[in-house]
Amino acid sequence: MLTWMLNAIVHCIFVFFLPTAAFAATGMVDLGVYGTTVMHSLVIAVNFRLFLEENYISWISHLVIFVSVALFYFVVGVASNMPLSLTLFDVNLFYGVGKMTFEEVLFYMATLLTIVVANSIDVASLYIARNFFPTPTHIIQERERGYGRNFYNTGDDSGMENEVDDR
Repeated sequence: MLTWMLNAIVHCIFVFFLPTAAFAATGMVDLGVYGTTVMHSLVIAVNFRLFLEENYISWISHLVIFVSVALFYFVVGVASNMPLSLTLFDVNLFYGVGKMTFEEVLFYMATLLTIVVANSIDVASLYIARNFFPTPTHIIQERERGYGRNFYNTGDDSGMENEVDDR
């Protein structure tokens, strides 16, 4: 639990400060575009982390991730084009921000940088954990794929009578 909390704090630092640094370096000061960039980076980074943590990838997991990202784009598109008469407080500070955001190259570069940096730690730690400290799930997945048939030999050959020795 503590590792997940520390990982979330590290992700929050990356997701907030990398777009902040990118916007500060270019001198762009539009808060609507900045906020949309931070939220977009957060949505994509969290969904990529979800994808990395799955043991078995199915069409349902692809659907959930796709719908989550598509829903974000839909909300940004609808909220930024909502007429003033439909807003709650007769002010729409977000009007046109979606169009401005998706036209900016900085939006895509900051999002890509944030996703790569925030999730590179996760990819490295998952690689190390899977190769040097495998769980029973990882071992079963390796055997199902045909990798490491003899690598994870525990000395118990029960259930391996039908396997052909490759020597």
